[in-house]
Amino acid sequence: MVKAKKKRAPPPHKIILTEEHFKTIADLARVGCSQDEICQRLRSFGFKISRETLIRKMKEREDFRATYDAGVTDFKVGLRSTMWKQAQMMNNAGVHMSRFLAVNYLGMSDKVDHKHSGEVDTHVDITSAKDRIAVKLEAIFKRLAGGEVREPAGSIPEVAQITYSGGS
Repeated sequence: MVKAKKKRAPPPHKIILTEEHFKTIADLARVGCSQDEICQRLRSFGFKISRETLIRKMKEREDFRATYDAGVTDFKVGLRSTMWKQAQMMNNAGVHMSRFLAVNYLGMSDKVDHKHSGEVDTHVDITSAKDRIAVKLEAIFKRLAGGEVREPAGSIPEVAQITYSGGS
């Protein structure tokens, strides 16, 4: 019995990067595009590349990685420059957007350091509404049983009903 030879899958498409691709990659990185967004843009030009391939090519080719890194560096430098200009403006224009970009792209953060020194002693009395009502009713019954009737603080005394009888 002779075994049939298995057909091999065709080799994957050889990706050849041109100077135009390098320029596009650098331009997209310069405006802060992610690697996924760069791949999507290259696919829209008919250049089929996945994020994994992009990363692999950056490991294989130093000039490819340098191009991408230069674009990312230009983006970060431009962002820092814009933030510095806005910090010097009188009307604080765009401060919130600069803060958002700094946190998300430059790795900065708004951290508040809370340090606790000393001991804190707290007592929290947790009771239900049912328990509180029962305690108040018990106090009322004790006052009534002792013949002691007091108006609660802030209450309005009951007014006697006045009847009017008379002419018009």
